[in-house]
Amino acid sequence: TNRKDLIRKLDTDHAECGGFQRGNPVYGPMVWLAPIFLGLIVAMPGNARMADATATCDQAARQAARHSIVPVDLLLAITRVETGRGTPSAPWPWTINSNGKGYWFQTRQEALNFAQGELAAGRDTFDVGCFQMNLRWHSQRFASLQDMLDPERNAKEAALFLSELYETSGNWTDAAAAYHSRTPDLAQSYLRKIVGALNDGPSESAVVTR
Repeated sequence: TNRKDLIRKLDTDHAECGGFQRGNPVYGPMVWLAPIFLGLIVAMPGNARMADATATCDQAARQAARHSIVPVDLLLAITRVETGRGTPSAPWPWTINSNGKGYWFQTRQEALNFAQGELAAGRDTFDVGCFQMNLRWHSQRFASLQDMLDPERNAKEAALFLSELYETSGNWTDAAAAYHSRTPDLAQSYLRKIVGALNDGPSESAVVTR
């Protein structure tokens, strides 16, 4: 399926399932698209470095899609919603969200140093990497913080998490929304951002339509 078909499928699945059911939250990555002036720390690399890092997240998404049931367009959209900046939105691999604030670092080592500092301060609920996997809820999927910051590993585990959510929900709409939360208002808000990213982002053939 292509991007247009996937958007239609997400919308159709959402309507057919009668919206989102209430339940315990799924502790996925946090969404933070707050403006930069709200205390965000932003490292501004050169255009070439930024293009390389953006490509890193996208390449990791494509590889994860090839080895999972998750549509590649959905992974490309999620990394933009989770870590995107600029217009059009471009993903950034050296991103951490801690206590509701997003931090875009110029290098992997800078992001790692910050994450280690958060842990040393007793803060372990923060999101890491291209797909903003949460340390507290997903640390068992990774060997270390360094491993979490590896774009391919981050994408692989995000795809696995999405696949698990799909197997539970039976459709990609609820799976995509639950990647953030199963709280209805939060889930629907996140889904709107995903559909927006699908409309605005790159389009490629999905690996599987189910």
